[in-house]
Amino acid sequence: MAVLTPVLTGGNGTPTYNLGIAETYSWIPIQNDQNRPMYARAGYITNFSDLTISLSAATLNIGNVKIQDGNSAAVADVVQAGVNYALLVQTQDLASTLDSVTIGDTNGRTATVTNSGVNVNVRSNVSNWDTLSASINTNTFTTLPSNLASVITILNYTGDIIYIKNAAKSLAFPLANNLSVDINLIGNTNEVAIRSNSQTVTVYGTFTLYV
Repeated sequence: MAVLTPVLTGGNGTPTYNLGIAETYSWIPIQNDQNRPMYARAGYITNFSDLTISLSAATLNIGNVKIQDGNSAAVADVVQAGVNYALLVQTQDLASTLDSVTIGDTNGRTATVTNSGVNVNVRSNVSNWDTLSASINTNTFTTLPSNLASVITILNYTGDIIYIKNAAKSLAFPLANNLSVDINLIGNTNEVAIRSNSQTVTVYGTFTLYV
């Protein structure tokens, strides 16, 4: 394969162009290993906006492509990941005395740290609240009416003990007269079932739905 090298600059003030070939001096001498003089014609493209280059190939290999940090000049590494290759991502060991990490939301509000712990404020909006009642007997557990709810407060003003349980379970706990109990729900008041102790009575509850 021939080795061709264009001579674009000259030394000692000697022109590099062949003044006898073209009065426009647009012929550039080419150093070569073919033992004969060679010249190339320089072209001047003035309409770059109209220049279009199309490349099509079944297999295209592009070499010497790198991702480099503009400040430190550090170059990203490519490592094997299974049968493929991927950019190497390194973890950073943060020191509490040197580094600062902030937890915040998309509105720019940041979390507050107290005694080396992040303050957590649980805020729930009340979507609905209401009261309910149910007539209960001594023979079977009565499931409370269905209402969407997050928590229910059951009031025992029956004059006797009542028994409360998860409607899907068997074990119940007693609730004495003139007492109340708060029960966190999965999502509905019908998760609770109640039985009376000695007579048919009416129980009341207040339920709240949070969103």
